[in-house]
Amino acid sequence: MKLTLKLKVTLIATATILALLGVVGYVQDARLGRDFRVVLETQQDALAESVAAHLGDKLETYLTVLEHSASLVDERLLSDPAARQDFLSRLSAARPLFDGLALVALDGEVLSNDPPLAPQQRIQLADREYFQRVLREGRSVVSRPLMARTGVGPAVLMATPVRDAQNHTRAVLLGGLHLQRANLLGLLAHSPVGRTGHFEVITLGPDPVYVVHPDPERLMTLADPVPPDTRDVVTRKSIGRADWELRVVLPAWEAAAPVREGQRTLVRDLALLGLAAAALVWAVMRWMLHPLTTLHRAIHALRRNPDAQVRLDTRSRDERGDLARDFEALLAELRTRKQELASIFEATTDFVIQTDARGRITYLNPQARQVLGLAADHPVHTHEFSDFNTPETNAQFRQEILPAVLERGHWVGETSFLAAGGREVRVSHLVIAHRDREGRIAHFSGVMRDITEESAARQEAQRQAATLRSIAEHLPAIVAVVGTDERYRYVNQAFERWLGRPSQDIVGRTVRAVLGESEYERSQPWLQRVLAGESVKFEKDYPGRDDIRHLSISYIPLRLGDGVVDGFVGVAQDITVHRQEAGRLKGLAETDALTGLLNRAGFEADLARRIRAGEGPGLALLYIDLDHFKPINDRHGHPVGDQLLRQFAARLRAVVRPTDAVARLGGDEFAIVLSGIREPSHAETVAAKVVEAAGAAFVVGDAELHISACVGLAVGMPEGESVEALVARADTQLYRAKASGRNRWVAPSTV
Repeated sequence: MKLTLKLKVTLIATATILALLGVVGYVQDARLGRDFRVVLETQQDALAESVAAHLGDKLETYLTVLEHSASLVDERLLSDPAARQDFLSRLSAARPLFDGLALVALDGEVLSNDPPLAPQQRIQLADREYFQRVLREGRSVVSRPLMARTGVGPAVLMATPVRDAQNHTRAVLLGGLHLQRANLLGLLAHSPVGRTGHFEVITLGPDPVYVVHPDPERLMTLADPVPPDTRDVVTRKSIGRADWELRVVLPAWEAAAPVREGQRTLVRDLALLGLAAAALVWAVMRWMLHPLTTLHRAIHALRRNPDAQVRLDTRSRDERGDLARDFEALLAELRTRKQELASIFEATTDFVIQTDARGRITYLNPQARQVLGLAADHPVHTHEFSDFNTPETNAQFRQEILPAVLERGHWVGETSFLAAGGREVRVSHLVIAHRDREGRIAHFSGVMRDITEESAARQEAQRQAATLRSIAEHLPAIVAVVGTDERYRYVNQAFERWLGRPSQDIVGRTVRAVLGESEYERSQPWLQRVLAGESVKFEKDYPGRDDIRHLSISYIPLRLGDGVVDGFVGVAQDITVHRQEAGRLKGLAETDALTGLLNRAGFEADLARRIRAGEGPGLALLYIDLDHFKPINDRHGHPVGDQLLRQFAARLRAVVRPTDAVARLGGDEFAIVLSGIREPSHAETVAAKVVEAAGAAFVVGDAELHISACVGLAVGMPEGESVEALVARADTQLYRAKASGRNRWVAPSTV
């Protein structure tokens, strides 16, 4: 039984939808757990970032208050026990923050403590590591968790030096936070994450211990390097102002519970959707394809007889009526054009040809049929326009004519075609592109006039060749003369030395045979251009040679008296030394002296090179601007700012591939060019890494510096887009990032 189109389409559409739903269901079920975990990890990362930043800010505040309190201690207080105790009890700013305060002499003995010590109680702190650090470094420090010698249990101490008017350290002021009380750290230990998750704080270093843990028994014990249940969602963030790390832990069973419920719901919904879609498609497709039957019969009749009169239902307002009206308008347009062309072209003495958009011939006027040796009843649609062209004309059509016609709608120039018997006819050629109502090219028209002139200029050409040979033999440049058949007619002695072969092994042979297949393919574009009559100049590299490694080559077409190209002269100059010096200078001119990255000139040159190489559709441009960099320069000086820029440049290199380009455009502005980007998400991943790299602390000397970065992202270069437009897109996204609060990346798809 023959299956009709309606039945085939209905069956295929139904089967396709059912298959797609099955695939989507399978893929979504497989990805649901992973995607949910990614979302959960992202949210938890944001929570950890916020809590770590808040905790770091609080520690900074506590230290600032402690340092301010230390600045109030004078010599009278240090020598008067009663004054010292009264001073500690009246520190209104520090007492609400700390669970205890102490003033310690330089020998480590506690002078005063709040709350006060027992009358005979003496405490010695000289052996404490944090106390020794304060005296050694002369700055405020935060201790590791330890058992307080005042007997209150595990605690963290903040210590700051007390200085006299000459800036000499006279004592040490301590502030203590008991780890089991409801203070800054104790409250964090009992703060929940989700329903069963919790926060942990551990020290950094070779033997990390717990500073904060919901289980009091774990305080000051060695921290687990890896959580026992590796399926738990664990997020880590460094805490500023202390060598601590914040951990946010969510048990695996709580993280996976929503996923399991979602998977069950997805399977049920997809099953119901598949059954409903299959039934609906089956009914709709049979109904929609029915109107094609009438139009199919009309087209079939016109294929048998193009002049046949067909009746179409143009009154209907449904799909059949739309198709019928479009087809009727197209048929009338084709018949009108056919009549116009017939009246204009049948009587002209020029050669007229028409082709479809693909180059297949649809019409030849009588003059064209005659010169090509085709009978009046010969079916021209069996030929393509290129069948009668010379190879040079076909190359010219691809490289010159077609681009001009697509841009301007027409082209005027000279070409050649092969007449009957293989005779080459030189013509003045007009090519016109005809477009349909939607602006697409429907067909081409060509009008050609014979401009061939008989000439006996060969003897003169030979005389000129002999003169050229006599001159060229004494030139240090490499000289060769090649005919239109791409065979060498002459080479000078410099050419023989360069190739290492005598002229008798070269003259008369083709360029392909002499240079080899690979070198010929490399030279072919310029050969085609010069044999089409264009003077070309280019450079070629020979990295495998020891003598001449770079040549500047000129191809000059040889023309007969009537202007016809009869070959070309090739002249090559050794520019090895020049190229080496130019390369060195270019490298210096395109490199940023501070960071070693590309500078703006190098960035623009690299981007232009990638576009010329056809990499535009796969390019991605990241525009980067550092936040809060100017205050660092103002506060720490330009040398520190320069060192930060060098470190940031190194981080940028680390997040890209060796084939990508990284540039410093000036000041704190940077750019990255990524190539070979198949999906926008690949470029977005790099943008996220840049923001992360900028957010990590920078250590310059004794200073720990913090900045952030905004990144604007532009992906892909549509055909015809300029470099300036690509840069403008990336710059627009950069300003969106800054306007959205900084420390982020923005692409056209992000909000």
